[in-house]
Amino acid sequence: MFSFVIVSPSGEKSMVSLGAGRNAVVNGHLLVYSPGSVLIHMQAVVLARRGFILFLHRQFENLDSADCIIERSTGSSTYRIKSGYKVVLFTAFAPTPVRMEPLPQKLSCFSSGYSRPVEVPESSQTYEDLLSGKVNVMSVSDKILKWNYLGLQGALMSTIMEPVYISNICVIQHVNEQAVTRAVLLRFGESRKSQLQITSLQEQISPHGEIYHDWVRGIGTVERLDPLTGRTITGSPSRLCKSEMFESWSRMMSHLKNVNSKTYSTCAEAKTNAKVYMNALDSFIEQLDTLELGKWQRKDRRIDDFKLISFDQ
Repeated sequence: MFSFVIVSPSGEKSMVSLGAGRNAVVNGHLLVYSPGSVLIHMQAVVLARRGFILFLHRQFENLDSADCIIERSTGSSTYRIKSGYKVVLFTAFAPTPVRMEPLPQKLSCFSSGYSRPVEVPESSQTYEDLLSGKVNVMSVSDKILKWNYLGLQGALMSTIMEPVYISNICVIQHVNEQAVTRAVLLRFGESRKSQLQITSLQEQISPHGEIYHDWVRGIGTVERLDPLTGRTITGSPSRLCKSEMFESWSRMMSHLKNVNSKTYSTCAEAKTNAKVYMNALDSFIEQLDTLELGKWQRKDRRIDDFKLISFDQ
């Protein structure tokens, strides 16, 4: 279980998203033939982070509310989290994998059909790999490493928002805090060393069951997910799948009257427009390779080449 919690300047805590699930990865056939409508990696932190982004979408629709945690950046057309607010990631277990030895931890990935992380291939996965049914997704500690340098907001939100960083990671289990810090931050560099705090509790928690679900503050109820299909247990697309997230982002952009909300027909086109973020992502991946940590497993651009439902209406 992972959850994102907002802590106000006064110390008030509010959970805004939650995800539960192990490391289910869908078959590549589902990904290719149902573009945008299936969840690729149903790991708890992935679900919680997408829920956090949906929460931000709703915040933009309530900018005039006193409870809104977003404000206009000084001297800029972009927005940011209000000063004094913190984004905390709570987790029942340490992000995996975590190497105990003070040696460089290499990248690892989960593949469809495998429950444990494996070392990343020497080359990036191809569209043909996806067609064959194989999908590689980065491990939890690798994804958090990326968010700690590029921000939680992702490509689409980066066009209107400054990077949103995790300020604290609280593990509700006794872990080696130094090892976790190395895994999710320091193996890439020390530029944000003073901006992230890792804490753990003296608890021993044993996992029970493998139920996949998500929850987002202010958006419906708990959503149950099917790890075999990448959809909800009723067969409908999850609110956290790429197509639904793209629809939500497009509605948010239309709501912002003071922003040039150009309509993009496909998610891939909208991501391409996020030039600053995409350049930073390219640089991040290149530096990982230079540090000999491994090859980041990106997915072919065609996976994001799906249209807005509203674009055809």
